[in-house]
Amino acid sequence: MVMASSVTKSPMNPSEVSV
Repeated sequence: MVMASSVTKSPMNPSEVSV
């Protein structure tokens, strides 16, 4: 699972931020 990468690239995805 991608954490920082997903959060930085997709800040409008709260679902990925939680993951």
